[in-house]
Amino acid sequence: MAEKLELVKRLKSRNPVIFSFVTIFVCCISFGQPQAADLAEARATFNRGDYQECIKLTRAEVATGIWNDVWSRQLIQALLATGEYAEACAAYEQVAERFSKSI
Repeated sequence: MAEKLELVKRLKSRNPVIFSFVTIFVCCISFGQPQAADLAEARATFNRGDYQECIKLTRAEVATGIWNDVWSRQLIQALLATGEYAEACAAYEQVAERFSKSI
């Protein structure tokens, strides 16, 4: 562990700009993976007909202020599948404001 820490210190001191870019890149990769798994889980719940669980998963993600429309689309599909048309319409109107070109 001490060797790894020493390596990180040396890399940071030699070129702090490259070190910063690499750190950001690694963080983006590591944080991006769980989201992909969660989206796969939400889609799987929808595909097996567990619409309420899909709604729960997608609503939680949409509430975080996600940066793309994939979660909102999945939420709208699940709401429509359960007959919650007014909520689906409200979800569409909310996401259309942010992603008018893709939704």
